[in-house]
Amino acid sequence: MINEIATYLLGPILCYLVGSIPMAYLLVKLVKGVDIRTIGSGNVGATNAARAFDPKHRMRVFAVVFAFDILKGLASVALIFSLVHKLSNPESIAAMRVCYGLFAIVGHIWPVYLSFKGGKGVATSTGVLIVVAPNAILIATAVWLVTVLLTKYVSLGSILGATSLSMGHIGERMANNVNPFGKVLATTCFCLLITLLVVMRHRANIKRLVKGTEARIIDDKG
Repeated sequence: MINEIATYLLGPILCYLVGSIPMAYLLVKLVKGVDIRTIGSGNVGATNAARAFDPKHRMRVFAVVFAFDILKGLASVALIFSLVHKLSNPESIAAMRVCYGLFAIVGHIWPVYLSFKGGKGVATSTGVLIVVAPNAILIATAVWLVTVLLTKYVSLGSILGATSLSMGHIGERMANNVNPFGKVLATTCFCLLITLLVVMRHRANIKRLVKGTEARIIDDKG
């Protein structure tokens, strides 16, 4: 009974609480004394955190926050899961890893510490996917990087990267003669859900991109 409680209740709660840690908010608040939700886009994420600093420090701030948010997802499906799970069935383990990762992402997007108003979940999702779908996240990261370098739009990179994530996972599974909706169904559904979540969280960015008013990487407009 205790093992079941740890696996199915304690683990997901811990992942949610870890995912809720708002590094972008904490860094800006501690260093600049400013609530990140009142500047730029108001988003509690790496790009907006960087906007609170002068140009020479922005990329460093972006890297620190982005890396921390990745580690939240990575820790949830690797460290926390390994500490509490008591499962032996490979398919059950894969499904529960996805569950733990999802709770970490939900924590980042809707953090209990900030009245459930957080970031967009891109970095934390990346950390989770490093464990549950490493090949797919490599494809998505490459798409994100190329898009950002070419267009200077982090939001566009995130949207296209998230879209390529699901396509990459399904394509890679099929190329290896593995039914993406068979034994790896949990991972496939997770990738599709992440794509949907990221696109939905970028609705305002999509509108600005269409209008031509979206801010490029690390400028002051939001």
